[in-house]
Amino acid sequence: MISVFVEILTFLTRFRKDRSGGLLIYTALALPALLGAAGLSTDVVLWYLQKRAVQTATDSAAISGAYELARTGGATAVAQAIENGATVNGYDSSAGDALTYHAPPSSGAFAGDGDAVEVFIERPVRMFFTALFLNGSVAVAARAVAAIDLLDTCVWVLDPAASSALKVAGGARVELGCGIMVNSTDTQALTQSGTTSCLVATTIKVAGGYSGDCVQPGPITGVSPRPDPLAALEPPPHGGCDHTAKIQVGAGQVVTLSPGVYCGSIEAVEDGVINFEPGLYVLDGAGLKVSGQGTLTGDGVTFHLTENSGASDNISVQAGATVSLKAAASGDLAGILFYQDRNGPTNVTHHFTGGSNMDIEGILYFPSQDVNFSGGTTLDVSSSLIIANSLNFTGQSTLGNLEGSVVETSPYLVFARLVE
Repeated sequence: MISVFVEILTFLTRFRKDRSGGLLIYTALALPALLGAAGLSTDVVLWYLQKRAVQTATDSAAISGAYELARTGGATAVAQAIENGATVNGYDSSAGDALTYHAPPSSGAFAGDGDAVEVFIERPVRMFFTALFLNGSVAVAARAVAAIDLLDTCVWVLDPAASSALKVAGGARVELGCGIMVNSTDTQALTQSGTTSCLVATTIKVAGGYSGDCVQPGPITGVSPRPDPLAALEPPPHGGCDHTAKIQVGAGQVVTLSPGVYCGSIEAVEDGVINFEPGLYVLDGAGLKVSGQGTLTGDGVTFHLTENSGASDNISVQAGATVSLKAAASGDLAGILFYQDRNGPTNVTHHFTGGSNMDIEGILYFPSQDVNFSGGTTLDVSSSLIIANSLNFTGQSTLGNLEGSVVETSPYLVFARLVE
């Protein structure tokens, strides 16, 4: 469009200097075409700007709808999320904008995909020059398809500077059907040692460096640290103590516990059995321990370690124990099995130790505390995701492939991406 105005100015300059009168005739003949071209250029720019604005609103609507699809799956909620996503980016039905959507999409490569949302927005735009030749407005339309996906990283090590923030040693054989992210910028942020130890994952990313001769695939080093994926998840509110005394179950005892605030540790020793009813268990200055032939079971449970925890208020699973725990699939803490308050002390280490029979399904969240897996611990494949300040593997460990597990119910680990 600028070039058109330059031509107009050139003609006007030549006209001012001309003394023959011939240029006046040429100018009179050419000026309507030049002005028309300028008007048409203005309309093209206007159409382009409106097209970008409509596409932005459509993209936002599709992503918002996909997020809500992952979070609740409710048709009404998805529709509202789509409209909200469009509105914050300029969609205005009162001005004639029209929005339609399909979940799943009705066309394209993702037609029929239950994890995708398709959005159309059409906006009537009145032009200037072309309005002389066309009745009404010109329709500007956009389409977008967004699909939901789960983060493929199942081990997050958050310490920003520690050496051996992720450590594989002592004959550990760690096989992950997912990715690893190590935030430490230390030159030895990830270390693997021992002739029989090995670390295998789908991807390995390290902000600093690594050492070891059995790390597969070779880590991508020097990457930017990634934020805590659950940083936006607030700790659950709770009241005062419901149980003040320590609960210890053993010698053939079987005890069933109900959700509440426990200010004394919960322990299963010898061959004691503790069954947890579904719900939230707040460990306020308390730990959860199982040893000997003790057993812990619970389906639909979350354990919250408050900021009042001390060094001994940890999760401790010892050799010979049997543990079968599964996180809740709904609610504010969906997918979370263990949640450590980010303001909790940093001198706490959680132990999952010694050949224990482990069936754990959910997210293990210890953002400022350390986790130690040792001596034959096996996490059921496709069940667990670990977020910890530091992580030490010294035994057989297998996790990853989170598809179908309650981990997928956490909206914080789900992202939406534009696919069309």
